[in-house]
Amino acid sequence: MDNWYKLDNAALIFPMISDKQESSSYRLAAVLHEEVDKEILRTALKKALIRFPMYCVKIKKGFFWHYLDVNKSETLIKEENPKICYAIDFKEQNDFLFKTSYYGKRISMEFFKSVLFEYFTLIGHKISNNGEILTENVEQLLDEDQDDFKYNYKKNIKKTETEKNAFLLKGKRYHNNWAGIISVIMNLESL
Repeated sequence: MDNWYKLDNAALIFPMISDKQESSSYRLAAVLHEEVDKEILRTALKKALIRFPMYCVKIKKGFFWHYLDVNKSETLIKEENPKICYAIDFKEQNDFLFKTSYYGKRISMEFFKSVLFEYFTLIGHKISNNGEILTENVEQLLDEDQDDFKYNYKKNIKKTETEKNAFLLKGKRYHNNWAGIISVIMNLESL
């Protein structure tokens, strides 16, 4: 990938509205049966990124708009921070727009199945792939990097049903509005 990508319509506003208080980030995690090997995870991430060139970018400011440019830096894998879903410090991530972390038996990141597939393959597991897991051997479709907004938006469709408000967590906020995680393992019988 040696070209730049313009941001789609929805992504144009993201750089302007995201800040340390409202990161708009999310995280998926998998808990394995064994401790995570950082170097194998690094290799798995590199292999998975071959299939996802759109993740190998950094955001740049253009004359009028932001755009995505090729990022040839090394992807970073760090031990998990107790703060979860906090705003990504792009400089801290070598300008990548995602984070990959591990802790003990847990791997956490934003794009997921492909990296887990590569990781398990590298540690010797035989996993069949019927095409549902996107790897470098699964053909990339032309529309994977297209602006879905202009193809899926239908101005004539009206919202017909009302939705309930989302559940809001109450309690004391952490400094700088970051979220934390508490993991508990307990016997199901006693619960």
